[in-house]
Amino acid sequence: MNSPTFLFASLVLEANVILEAFGNACTVTNKNSSRFGKFIEIAFDKTGTACNAKVETFLLESTRLNKQPTGERSFHIFYEILSGAYENERKICYLGNSTARDFKMTGMPGLSNHCDGIDDANLYNDLMKSKCLLILF
Repeated sequence: MNSPTFLFASLVLEANVILEAFGNACTVTNKNSSRFGKFIEIAFDKTGTACNAKVETFLLESTRLNKQPTGERSFHIFYEILSGAYENERKICYLGNSTARDFKMTGMPGLSNHCDGIDDANLYNDLMKSKCLLILF
């Protein structure tokens, strides 16, 4: 299926991958819990074909950056980068061989660095793919 509508829908879904990386976290009740609100507005042309989208985010749980409940994690993005970034990316970000345990916001006692069913390295690759696709289109 290569219709413009299918491509458009695919791009909206790719944007969601990025939003989830930066706005979702692993909690004790949900491994992919949204910690923000989002409103997606889709515009249609005269033929009824989706032609534009606008995403508005609100109410990001910013306190999760420096204080997470026991057994929970901060936002997915931190763990994804630390698990999936290639050597050249790690160098650019001054990460070296660091892991989540090496940083205060991701390695405090009582915090979980692992979330069952979540493959952070694979999600990082998905994030980079989504970023590239959105840049191209």
